[in-house]
Amino acid sequence: VQAPHVLYVDESGSPEGLPVVFIHGGPGAGCDAQSRCYFDPNLYRIITFDQRGCGRSLPQGRLTKNCTALLVEDIDSLRQFFGFEKISLLGVSWGSWLVLQYQHQYQERVLRSVVASVFVPIEEVYAPYDQALANSLSHLGSPDNPHTLQHIHDALCSDNAERQRAAALLWSKAQLCDKLSTDQLEAFVDDVAIASIRLDLHYHLNRYFCRPADVSLQVGAMTTM
Repeated sequence: VQAPHVLYVDESGSPEGLPVVFIHGGPGAGCDAQSRCYFDPNLYRIITFDQRGCGRSLPQGRLTKNCTALLVEDIDSLRQFFGFEKISLLGVSWGSWLVLQYQHQYQERVLRSVVASVFVPIEEVYAPYDQALANSLSHLGSPDNPHTLQHIHDALCSDNAERQRAAALLWSKAQLCDKLSTDQLEAFVDDVAIASIRLDLHYHLNRYFCRPADVSLQVGAMTTM
C-alpha cells in the first residue's frame, strides 16, 4: 500500500481453502484471534488485517492518506498480493460499508460477501448519529468551556501527549461512563486507544468520505445481509 502505511496481515486456515477476507469494524479498531472464529479453518484460507493506522498497522493512528476509497483499494491490493482471482468477504459494522463499496467497485472479483451489523453513512444515518455523539459530550462541558467533536479531534491531533490523553479520556468518559469505572477508564486510555479514537473522529468528521453516488449504491446479488 501507499507509504507511509504498512498493513499488519494475518493468514490462517487451509492453504488450499477458499480465500476469505475479514474486514473489521471501527473506524479505528483492528483484528484479533476472535476475527478468525467465523470461518472453518479446514475449509477456508483466512485473511485478516488491520486497516490503515489501526491495531498493529503502522504508523499507528496516522490520518494522512487514510480515507474510505483507499481502504477499499487496500482490500484489492491484498487480493493481488496473495494471488487470488476472486475472494469472499465478511464485513462487520464499519467493515460492512467497506465490503459494500468493494463489491460495487470490484464485482467481478467477489465470490460471495456477507455483511453484519450494517453501517451505511448516508445522511439519514449520519445526522442522528452525529447528534448523539455531540449530546454525549455536551453534559461534560459548560457554556464557558463547551466540548465538541472538533475540539476533541484537534486535541488528539496535537503534538502534546498530555493534551491527547486528556481528550481521549474525555471522549471515553462520554462514551463509556455507564460501563466502566473511573479507574477502568484511566487504564483504558493508552496509546492504542488514543490512536483508535483519533481515527474514529477523523472519519466521522469527514462524514466517512461518503460521496453523493454512494446513496444509489446497489447491494450485489452475491451479498448476504
